[in-house]
Amino acid sequence: MTRPADLAPPTLAPPPHPPTSDMARRLHVALERLPVAAYTWDDTDAAVVWDAPGDAYVWDAPFVGGGFTDAVCDTIACTVTAGHPDELGLVAAAEAVVTLANPDGEYSTLDASGRLVYWAIGRRVHLFGDADGEPWWLFSGRVTGWDQNPDGTVTVTAHDGFAQLAPDPAQMWTPGAAAQTAAQRIAAILATWEYPDPVSLETTDVRMAAPPTERSPLAEAQVTALSDGGFLFCDADGRLWYRGRTFNAGRTDQTVVRGFTDNMCDAGVTTVWDFAQLTDDDALASRVLLENTAGLTATATAAPNPWAVPYTFTHPDPDLWTEQTDGNRLAADLLARHGSDAARFSFALYLRDPHQDLWRTGLDLRLGDRVNVLRTYPAAGGGQWELDVDCLVVTISHDISPDSWVTTVETGRVVTYRVPQQWDRTPYTWDDPNPANVWSR
Repeated sequence: MTRPADLAPPTLAPPPHPPTSDMARRLHVALERLPVAAYTWDDTDAAVVWDAPGDAYVWDAPFVGGGFTDAVCDTIACTVTAGHPDELGLVAAAEAVVTLANPDGEYSTLDASGRLVYWAIGRRVHLFGDADGEPWWLFSGRVTGWDQNPDGTVTVTAHDGFAQLAPDPAQMWTPGAAAQTAAQRIAAILATWEYPDPVSLETTDVRMAAPPTERSPLAEAQVTALSDGGFLFCDADGRLWYRGRTFNAGRTDQTVVRGFTDNMCDAGVTTVWDFAQLTDDDALASRVLLENTAGLTATATAAPNPWAVPYTFTHPDPDLWTEQTDGNRLAADLLARHGSDAARFSFALYLRDPHQDLWRTGLDLRLGDRVNVLRTYPAAGGGQWELDVDCLVVTISHDISPDSWVTTVETGRVVTYRVPQQWDRTPYTWDDPNPANVWSR
């Protein structure tokens, strides 16, 4: 089933699924139709009749076409992408792109003014998959583009709630009040700009300044999150979440920490493809330097410096914390988070893999989930070494066609690890008969 705090998916009538299409059996594409006055002589809606018996001879119906339509049987391709954090850890708006077959013009119905009759910018789009006979959220957002292509198809583009907060306000405004916590500040920003979707905001203790700003509501909420050291994102069901700086522990609604490997087939975890182990200097820090809106500075420096050149991590805008102790604590926490050149990983799940059932695994992964990565690699001096680490999911992409469903996962840097040379992990087993392999060695 879906996560405990998830919004309920919309009720959809089952479409006539093609029996050979995994996409049609596993995917739901819920498009919200716009209730409109349909005053046209030859209306294409079968429910709208000119001189219907018992009707008061109104020119068509006053409103038609509301509710959700499951467009999966007309779906040619679908991609969903969420995450892609920058070097500061700020994620972009999640995006869904759905290409629809449109032989009967159902998805391009226009009135005389050229306006979409049943579909409109700003209407909702919900995508969810089917595993174990239950719905699993993939995306929830609103239409941002509805394009009719030269080949007759229609491409629907949708983004999550971040897109509603992103436009430039074109005016100076005040985000909340002084001494608010991050949760209170973000709530004030959302209320000021009449954000319509559900939110879940974790309470933290850093108090914020409230200088007037010309930043967009999204940018101001992100500055708030950076000033508190937390994580701001929209979940797959459309709920906007803010989590404090302990988000590295993983999500509390995660029911299981799943394991993945590309080369340990007997490890009892999911085998993945296209595995990549990445180590780079993106967001690496040997020194953290922060400044707030009052000109106070906070620094934290690794000692001794483990790199030949210094890596300074800072925020592009002044922070909103007001107390020096809060700034110092934030700098120290950021140094702990960014001060290690630990690896991060990416891999792909082919959900139609005939050798393992990956549907629930691929559909249930969310931003912020904790995952376990296992693999072996050649050890210095010969032999094999085993990596056993935990990371957080920071990007999830679904690339769906009638013949394939590929879920690509990217993680952040390692947040915790287990040393393999313990207990019954080779080569030093607990009661090894070989006297050369001693436990205390």
